[in-house]
Amino acid sequence: MKSLLTIVFCSLFISQAFAHKPVLNENSTYPADSPYEIEEPEISKAIYSTLTGEPHFYRIQSDIDFDFYAGILAAKIGECALEQKFSFEVLDSEFHNISLADGENFEWTPWYEEYGKQWYWNGPEVGESFLSDRVFKAGTYYIRVFNKSNTGQYIIADLSNTDQYNGFTGKDVGSSLTGYYYEIGYNLMDGIIPSISSDSEELIAFARYENYNTHAEVEGITINDAYNRTEITFGLGFKVAPGAVFKADYQIKSNASSDEEKGQFNLGVGIWF
Repeated sequence: MKSLLTIVFCSLFISQAFAHKPVLNENSTYPADSPYEIEEPEISKAIYSTLTGEPHFYRIQSDIDFDFYAGILAAKIGECALEQKFSFEVLDSEFHNISLADGENFEWTPWYEEYGKQWYWNGPEVGESFLSDRVFKAGTYYIRVFNKSNTGQYIIADLSNTDQYNGFTGKDVGSSLTGYYYEIGYNLMDGIIPSISSDSEELIAFARYENYNTHAEVEGITINDAYNRTEITFGLGFKVAPGAVFKADYQIKSNASSDEEKGQFNLGVGIWF
């Protein structure tokens, strides 16, 4: 019987300078035909995101030649080992490979980030020691982030000067964000339903618990418990062939400011190649 228990954290770090601007990528899918647009590429960024079954694509567009750097990090939790590795590749405007950062065959090392005061696993990079070592011509480029299962989630980012930002914009951005999820899944066609077992088909029953709090810490404002959200998901995924899946799940959503729970039923079809 196959089982899966995953606790994964990751972030994509794109830099053209020493300091970096944290960016929260809240969408779960960014396919090749609708990539995440990296705005102001001249400003270095740390992009925190989630893989949920498919690779993520990022697009960089520049009218001038520019220094390029990209690297991948995974959060280091205490003395826990690295649970899952991530890779990325840099592509040209026609999606031809320029450079591959192979996380599966890379020796990840612990690294302490002074600015955010967090420990990470430092993965492969296109560049050297968080600095650019190459110049890209003006044009359009893509970054594809992936791993073996195309799953993974960032969990924490520390933002500075949020009190000044909130005072200027009237918003209520927290200074610290936290999040995590636990997921377990079983292939029902591998032993439990042997009469319909198949080498190419899988029927995955899964359950996931996730919590994310964008007001873990604040500066100059009151913590809003409505931003401390919990979601519990139960579902089935039927993989009819490599690269094709039908999914159905039910979500129970709540937040710390209320005892009220909301339910949501989802149906989906996924195809990748």
